[in-house]
Amino acid sequence: MYIDGIKIEYENAGNYKEEIERDKKFIEDAYKKWMNENSRNIIERLWEIKSVGIIEQSGEFVKLLKEAEFSYSVGAYTSTISLIGVCAEDFCRFFAHLSGQNFDSLTQNDRINKLEQLGLIDEECEIKLHEIRGIRNDCLHFNKNFKQKPNNQLKIDAVCSINKMKEVYKKMIGSRSSNTIDAKKLSEILTKVIDEASSAIGFNNIETTTAKIRNAFYEATGIDMSLDLGGETVYKSSEYKVYEIDLDMPQKEITLIDTQLNHPVIVDIDDNKAREITDMKIVEGDVVSAILVSETNGMGMTAAWKFLAGPIKTIKNN
Repeated sequence: MYIDGIKIEYENAGNYKEEIERDKKFIEDAYKKWMNENSRNIIERLWEIKSVGIIEQSGEFVKLLKEAEFSYSVGAYTSTISLIGVCAEDFCRFFAHLSGQNFDSLTQNDRINKLEQLGLIDEECEIKLHEIRGIRNDCLHFNKNFKQKPNNQLKIDAVCSINKMKEVYKKMIGSRSSNTIDAKKLSEILTKVIDEASSAIGFNNIETTTAKIRNAFYEATGIDMSLDLGGETVYKSSEYKVYEIDLDMPQKEITLIDTQLNHPVIVDIDDNKAREITDMKIVEGDVVSAILVSETNGMGMTAAWKFLAGPIKTIKNN
């Protein structure tokens, strides 16, 4: 039985616009409750997915890979299997084109075999791609064997499909090791991470972006930016060169460069501090002395920086 009972024909009701908003709010709260109750399971499933680091070459198949990871995290195993199957097909077409071949008209079975016959993939990748194809075909055709699979077996199939796909992707394309990422490349990677924060696929917000930035920096430098001080206060006193002042934004901020470490820091400022900066005629290029304060987040990384109560001292005017 399929009961489609989320909403009704509101037009037959009196104040249907108000009723729609009422019911939307009720279902919204229900979803929030479900997310809260299942958040730990979602995170545990995310941790079951293998990490392959930074792989520069990518195609449209990466969107499917990310969506499959999200689907798996929320327990949508059949969707995960379907997405990874299509992802693997598009990846093989992509890789064939990279190798100067065009196997678009072939079936996935023949495409995989052709890649192996030409020596473009090894036996290990061939086996994994065929395993993904087999699981996907069972799912796509929804045959009797697939219908009878218990949920825990679907879960195993789903995460195995994701991990095999990522293993093949990494092996066939190659990931960047930390000692091959220079400052310019790191900047490109961090910019890409920030751009992806606005993606509609999966969990993308300031917290997940922070985690990715921390991890990308670690991949590039071997240095963990976490301070192991989750929830504690960090103070920083130094002389700073004023790099940029933004007082016209909803969240006013000033960008400072530590004169000793040459590291930038963006400081949120309130209206009182903005008036102080204006009254002191502090401009870009000036050098100031100040104490900054930040609360570390759950990853032990400093989050928003603010000025500690007290005046900013001008050391050198531009």
